[in-house]
Amino acid sequence: MRQDKTEWTISRLRTLPQHLFYRSIFLLGAGYSSVSAIARMLLQEPDRGALQAATFHTLRTYLTPVHRILHQWRTSGFASGSTPAIYQEAQNWLQQQTNPSGV
Repeated sequence: MRQDKTEWTISRLRTLPQHLFYRSIFLLGAGYSSVSAIARMLLQEPDRGALQAATFHTLRTYLTPVHRILHQWRTSGFASGSTPAIYQEAQNWLQQQTNPSGV
């Protein structure tokens, strides 16, 4: 059940513009920002894609399962196995943005 909910919330977050989606993932993964702080950051953005009408509470609800996964990975000393897929995807996206030629 939790896996299904996490997949569903990630699918909802994916309706954000890419740069907001991946910025949120990085902030959650780094652990420097709380879920509430990231939700407030998203509310300040003029274009939130399909989540334009989302409330603070809704954004927190969507961010919490992702935060839980990344927090467990981070607090285990990054030793709980491989990097979570969502974080690896964000890293790949960032690499493509900084090096668009693929070299």
